[in-house]
Amino acid sequence: MSIFGIGGQIGFAVGPLFTTALVLAWGIKGTLALAVPPVLVGVFLACQGSRFSTYSGIARKKPLSPTGRTRSMGPFFRLSGVVFCRSIMFYAMNTFVPLYWINVLHQSNAAGGTALTLLFRRALWETSSAGAWGYLRPARGHPERLFRAPPLLPLFLSTDHVALATVILVAVGLIHFLTYSPLVVLAQKYLPRHVGLASG
Repeated sequence: MSIFGIGGQIGFAVGPLFTTALVLAWGIKGTLALAVPPVLVGVFLACQGSRFSTYSGIARKKPLSPTGRTRSMGPFFRLSGVVFCRSIMFYAMNTFVPLYWINVLHQSNAAGGTALTLLFRRALWETSSAGAWGYLRPARGHPERLFRAPPLLPLFLSTDHVALATVILVAVGLIHFLTYSPLVVLAQKYLPRHVGLASG
């Protein structure tokens, strides 16, 4: 799951730099080039369709959840609450970090994209290393981590020093992204017969 998650994190890390370069070079029309990667991936996946049937037998298995039951809806809903809180912070940072860099710290558009890339570059490391910890240990510690990250945000907003803001941004990424893949795996364990729903 950690390896799988790296693919999405690469998109978040490279996307801001790629998009900023396109807009600076050709304006808003330059973003049409963003359609090229998904089209190429779509064609590749269409060519791999026959290989997916190999894993159909695995999907029919009914492994037990960590609690020993085939389905654990209560823990799943509690886990979903944690994920919703995490998502609020994730998309807030994703949306407002470049704007903060440009409008408050008075940096260039390219610097704003670079700051977002720096945040998600840290996410790449955290996502890739999360698998070594298993899924229960990081997931149990994640609610505690969520409460560590918000106190950093007022400090982040109170500084007009770019270097300090960058250090805080890296720290937020460290706290926030370690448990991405463990949370997904734990959700799949709680709903073993509905891994697609759990993953979503």
